[in-house]
Amino acid sequence: LGDFQADADRLANTGACHFHYHNATFQGNHAPAEIRQAIISAQQQFEATYQRLPDLLV
Repeated sequence: LGDFQADADRLANTGACHFHYHNATFQGNHAPAEIRQAIISAQQQFEATYQRLPDLLV
């Protein structure tokens, strides 16, 4: 995440895009379910705020 976030911060500082971070476990038995739930929650929160879905999920 550190390398990605450094590049993402540079992009965000130019106003080219905005990043919203959501946490999920990426290892272990519960990782797939947590990742799915984080994606679902992120989309729901974004849509509730902006009345549309995000252009991209990374």
